[in-house]
Amino acid sequence: MKQNSLRKNSFAVRWLALAAGGSLLLAGACSDDNDNIVAGTNTSTSSGSGGGMVTNTTPGGCPSKLSDCDGSCVDTQFDPDHCGACDESCAAPLVCSEGSCGLTCEGGTTKCGDKCADTDLDPQHCGKCNNACDAGQVCVDGACVLQCGGTTSPCGDKCVDLTADAANCGSCDNVCIGSDYCAGGVCCSSNEVNCGGACVDLQSDAAHCSVCDNACASGDLCKAGACVAPASCADVLTADPNAADGPHVLDPDGTGMGDPPFTVYCDMKYDGGGWTLISRYSNNPVKDKNWMQNCGAWWLTKTSDAGTVTSPTNDDDMISSAFWKVQAKELRITRTDNAPDHSYTLMTTNNCLGGQNFRAFLTSFGNYEQCAGPWAENNVKYSCDTLLGKDHATTLGFAGTQAANCTNPEIGGLNKISFWADWEGDGSVIMIGGGGSNCMRSDHGIGVTEEADAHFGGSDYDKGDFGDNGKTPPDPKYSLNLWVR
Repeated sequence: MKQNSLRKNSFAVRWLALAAGGSLLLAGACSDDNDNIVAGTNTSTSSGSGGGMVTNTTPGGCPSKLSDCDGSCVDTQFDPDHCGACDESCAAPLVCSEGSCGLTCEGGTTKCGDKCADTDLDPQHCGKCNNACDAGQVCVDGACVLQCGGTTSPCGDKCVDLTADAANCGSCDNVCIGSDYCAGGVCCSSNEVNCGGACVDLQSDAAHCSVCDNACASGDLCKAGACVAPASCADVLTADPNAADGPHVLDPDGTGMGDPPFTVYCDMKYDGGGWTLISRYSNNPVKDKNWMQNCGAWWLTKTSDAGTVTSPTNDDDMISSAFWKVQAKELRITRTDNAPDHSYTLMTTNNCLGGQNFRAFLTSFGNYEQCAGPWAENNVKYSCDTLLGKDHATTLGFAGTQAANCTNPEIGGLNKISFWADWEGDGSVIMIGGGGSNCMRSDHGIGVTEEADAHFGGSDYDKGDFGDNGKTPPDPKYSLNLWVR
């Protein structure tokens, strides 16, 4: 009878499944064979719904914080089938959180009523819950803005194309200045285009010549949208702003065209850089006075290099192919004894040469290849404005600029350089300063003569490559370099 009573009062084994995967034995007893429970055997059932449900048939009830719901121990704070109380289930997609059915919002979303909202993008909850955008607006970064189509974007109360709008270039209110325009979202000058986010001039940019990304060969430059070899030292400096002083190769008529390339000396540092050395004038008595012999051939007709063309320090006559090939605007005179300082002793301004090579400039005033007859009579053919610089007051050939009575010159001028000068038979190819009766006549400068008429040829006694007068100019132990740019 006692055994039957035990069978009738049989109970199941209750277990509590812990979060770490372990089990806590609550109670245990023997059952009859019909219950399939043997004394000392524990039975537990866990729920995977978040409630931690455990089948419990122990008369003593459930552990603390768990509730007995139909013989199961559950956590009514988080069990979606028994949320807050037994048998109070949460409908999908709600979950049980702290005894209440609700949404769990992830991924940066916010719970707004019965939904999870992205307040950066949701037009019904823009910036915060229940902040709805007006018709025609969208939510961008938590703010209601105009809904713009195509390539346009909202800026204030209108839609604009940020790639082309000069008042909103690249971003709202980024205004292009003056005549600049918006090219692909970048403000560019009117002669530029946008290549990969940078404004470039396709007519002159060696990395984008004619079209974007069409790079010229190393050392070449882009002129008028075509890759060309440098035609002057100024071109070399343009192609490479870090180019050094020294020998450089030029090809003024173009790569593979006409005359072959030739080597010159370039000054890349002084007076703005980009100066090409074209000739040198020496009174060294060991050397011939080349510039005043052979009816002026060195000035007018010679077409081969002579002297050391790649050195600015030699004390000898020199003529480079650049004399008749390199086009330029200005000329400069320096002294060989000042090198490597090539600061100007004299430098022209205001486009003296007009873009011509020096020989073309000289011959534009007439053909003076002659050993008799004057190239001028009490005048000069042309004058240019100059700046006087380093050592000009002590440089041979510059006496006209220092003449005490030269305040009212008949020809030339104190801050002038003149070409094909003559005054009463004295002359110079290049007269420096003023000239005339009160200004040491006209034989001070480069290519000076005291012949009866200003011309080439005659006695060497009456002429010099440079000097303060044409009668046997002394040798100052330096020469004058002539440069163009």
